[in-house]
Amino acid sequence: MAKINRREVEFQSKGVTCRGFLKTPEGEGPFPLLVMAGGWAYTKEIVMPEYSDFFVEAGCACLVFDYQNFGTSDGVPRQHADPWLQIEDYRNAITFAEQLPEIDEDRIGVWASRTVAVTY
Repeated sequence: MAKINRREVEFQSKGVTCRGFLKTPEGEGPFPLLVMAGGWAYTKEIVMPEYSDFFVEAGCACLVFDYQNFGTSDGVPRQHADPWLQIEDYRNAITFAEQLPEIDEDRIGVWASRTVAVTY
């Protein structure tokens, strides 16, 4: 198993702080990236660490985050699932990731455990 680097990250989405972690493979970047969040209403700790490890071991960085109103991210009302707001969170996560030096901004994709339509 290759070494996986992990660091905590945060970004703004519609004025709310979303939090997550960035995992990168061993070696030099820039790396392709998958932006990942849970299904409708669960947090990044549920299965996302295992899924992201699989992708990082294959050479792809992963940005895993909690939607606003969930988990370690800010926002109220808590536990309120709003699909349009979740799409906005994905869009802002991508914008954040494009600025990271270890990420190849031309190779960013999204992945979710349930269907999430992202228009960017």
